[in-house]
Formats: sequence, C-alpha cells, structure tokens
Amino acid sequence: MTIFFYDILIDRGIKYEEKKIIIFAIILIIATTGFFYLKPKPETTVDQEWYTIENITFDQENNKISGTSISPYEGEIEVYLPDGIDTSKLKDGQNVQVLAGPGMTMSLPPQLMNCQEIKIIE
Repeated sequence: MTIFFYDILIDRGIKYEEKKIIIFAIILIIATTGFFYLKPKPETTVDQEWYTIENITFDQENNKISGTSISPYEGEIEVYLPDGIDTSKLKDGQNVQVLAGPGMTMSLPPQLMNCQEIKIIE
C-alpha cells in the first residue's frame, strides 16, 4: 500500500523530503483510523433498572444493603455496593432507589450487582 502511494508521488515532481512527510501522514491517518475502529466498546449493561427498596438494612462490613423491593421485583433483595458509591447517608430503615443490574438472581434472596447510583427516598 505504501509503495502505491510512493509511486503516485514519484511522478509529481515533489522533493524527497516532502514525499516522506506525505507518506508518513498517510500512514498515520490509516493507523489512527484503525485504532479508533478497533478500540473496545465501553461495557454497558442493558439489564440495569431502578429498584425501589423499602426498610433497608445497611451492612457496612460487607458493603451491601438488603430490604424489601417493591418494584420492579417484589420481595426480599440484596444489593452489593461498589467502592465508589457514597454510603455516608445510608441508615437502617430508609427507603431507597438503586440503579443496578441483576447479579445472582437464583440465590435467595436475589442479589443485584453493578450498582451505579443510590437515591434516598424521603
């Protein structure tokens, strides 16, 4: 491919140094395009939903909350919180909304993972 571009430039009366710069620019453009085309897509979870959980119990040691979910799933549920989530305002007995995706849904109680955000319901 580079030889093809070089053959085109030979007949144009362009100086050798200018030819090298043009060829380098073309190769750089091709490489940059390939990099952005092959770049991995960010991880997204389409299964994430807002879960409303009442009367939570906050387990600080295991960094999880548990309580009774009223939507979209009804029943007892556990949510494992990642390190980046602010848990300073969480207290036992609160009602919260959690943006999370399903984790181990076959366990009892079902567990939610990949928690992105928590909102305290007043």
